Amino acid sequence: MAYFILKQYKLKINPWDIFVALKNQSNCFFLDSSLNTHYLGRYSFLGIEPFYTLKTKGESPFIRLRQMLDKYSISFAKSNLPFLGGAVGYLAYDLGFILEKKIKRKKIDDLGIPDCIFNFYNASVIVDHLKKKLYIFSAGFPEKSHHLSKSLCAINFKKIYNLLSRVDLFRNNRQKNGPRAHHTELKSNFTKEGYL
Repeated sequence: MAYFILKQYKLKINPWDIFVALKNQSNCFFLDSSLNTHYLGRYSFLGIEPFYTLKTKGESPFIRLRQMLDKYSISFAKSNLPFLGGAVGYLAYDLGFILEKKIKRKKIDDLGIPDCIFNFYNASVIVDHLKKKLYIFSAGFPEKSHHLSKSLCAINFKKIYNLLSRVDLFRNNRQKNGPRAHHTELKSNFTKEGYL
C-alpha cells in the first residue's frame, strides 16, 4: 500500500487565490465548486505535476485507464472526502467514432486533439466550502518501495504546502498590478448550415 499524508487546515484563502499560486506548475488543474453545498458541489479540487499521463488517439482508452486506476488506488477508511488524488482528464467527443462503429467522421480531423487525456496526480488540495476546511493530500505514487514512497510523499506535500504559504504574495501582487484581460477573437471552422 502506498504511503500518504492527509492534513486538514482551517480555510483562510479562497480557491481562486490557491489556483493563482499553483497555476504556473506543470499541468495544474482546478475543479471549482458549484457551491451547491449538499454534497459534491461543496468541494473544489486543485493539483499539480502529474506523475503519469494517459493519452490516446484512435483507440479505446478504457482498458489502460482501468489498469492505471487499479494500480494506483488507495483505500481510505477514515476519509469522507470524495476525491483526494488520482486521474483528472477528459474523454473527447470524437471518441464516439472509436466506440460506435456505425458513426463515421464526415470532416477531416484537422486539429489532432487526443480522444482521451488523463493525468494521474499524487498530490492535491481539497477545499470543503461547507465546513471551511482546506486539505492537503500527498501520496508516494508511483514509487513501490515504502522508503521511496514515503520520501516522495513528503517532498510533494512540502512543495504544495510551500506554494500555499505564498498565496498572500500572489494575491497582493495581483491586486497591485490589476487583473489582466486577454482578448481573443473566435472564428468557426464551419457554417451554421453545415452544422445543422
